[in-house]
Amino acid sequence: MEKWKEKIVISTTLNDLSNWSRLSSLWPLLYGTSCCFIEFASLIGSRFDFDRYGLVPRSSPRQADLILTAGNSNNENGALFSEII
Repeated sequence: MEKWKEKIVISTTLNDLSNWSRLSSLWPLLYGTSCCFIEFASLIGSRFDFDRYGLVPRSSPRQADLILTAGNSNNENGALFSEII
């Protein structure tokens, strides 16, 4: 898991992510593995207005510019992400 983490994991601030999404239409994939995802998925709802920033949720990693994960991480998830990328 550490091999791919160095190449593709980007740590950023919410402000920088917001500016990046305003620059061009960002297509995120929301990926949740536990109960933490319920709060995370509320971003798509009308209260937080995901569309205001030009974000278009995608259901396929192939179409996504950004994969946002919430929940536990383990070796199975690492294998899944290495196959996706």
